[in-house]
Amino acid sequence: MIDDEVIPVDGLKVAPDEVDSEGFWRSKEDPFACDIRHLTFPVPEEVGENYQSQSVLAVVPAKNIYRRCPNCKEGIGDNDLILVLEEFHIYVGKCCGRMVWLENDGQRWEEKMT
Repeated sequence: MIDDEVIPVDGLKVAPDEVDSEGFWRSKEDPFACDIRHLTFPVPEEVGENYQSQSVLAVVPAKNIYRRCPNCKEGIGDNDLILVLEEFHIYVGKCCGRMVWLENDGQRWEEKMT
């Protein structure tokens, strides 16, 4: 599991509290907004250098996959999301303010993304 408060995406900074329950992202720093499905996420170096940037394939309710946040272990809220990427998924942790990366096969990365 790798987590961070903000992920640089397509030259933009995406934070958990900027993603709404429908998967729409609105920046606090500038007036830009878009559907998060249109962004490409770079894979953190801690995961490995052999991965290309990942496209968002789907936005699904987190409660369909988890009962607790993979980072802070708080219960999953009705509006919490998972961004399903090609080889990974990102739990949008509004409870702990983290974007938590996990492999789609369920393996967790323990290093913290910087």
